Amino acid sequence: MVLPHLCRSEKYLNHYKGGHDFKILDNGVAEGLPTDPALLFQYAQELSVHELVVPDVMGDCDATIDLALDFKKHVRPGFQYMGVAQGKSLAEVIKCATALDKMGYMSTLGIPRVLNRVIHKAFRQSFLENVLPRQVFDFVDYHCLGTSEWTREVKALADLNNPKLRGIDTSLPCVMGLIDRRLDEHEYVGRTGDFFGIIPTDWQFQQCHRNCSLFLEWAKAPSVG
Repeated sequence: MVLPHLCRSEKYLNHYKGGHDFKILDNGVAEGLPTDPALLFQYAQELSVHELVVPDVMGDCDATIDLALDFKKHVRPGFQYMGVAQGKSLAEVIKCATALDKMGYMSTLGIPRVLNRVIHKAFRQSFLENVLPRQVFDFVDYHCLGTSEWTREVKALADLNNPKLRGIDTSLPCVMGLIDRRLDEHEYVGRTGDFFGIIPTDWQFQQCHRNCSLFLEWAKAPSVG
């Protein structure tokens, strides 16, 4: 997951220019820094990303639909697009996902962590297990955007064995590792304001690595090197 506000740093840009891993360019909304479409596509081309997250509004179904409709005029070939299902109730989330699907240019449905906060703690698990299988959508993949306050959520999601659930992106293992908190022993801790500028010590790096290994184990994913 590439964050657009950090792309102003040459060091950050150069890091993501390398390699052939699947790269998603976020839209900046979760950090409170929504990015102009023209700038998004500039970064997308420079970094050769695979997918862009379509602009959305946290918790707002109708505003998200409007932004996605407007963004359609900016869509270019060569990229995949992820629409974000927003809303304050199950009915609104379904309405939003349905509208995004009908626009015809998004292949991935993003399910944001904010839904676990504004609807209920296990909303995403319930949505993936009980709601999405009954919907007739053309989305190829589902992706969970961020980790919620329920730190073991990724384990519950992995246990669903949903073939369309592609993955989850998060900084949580590192956020907690930097202050020596284990995922399996402590409550959720959010990012500090200086998170993106922290240069970890060797000791902090080890704590982050430990948490990343545990998180990947819960996610039934390959371990870190």
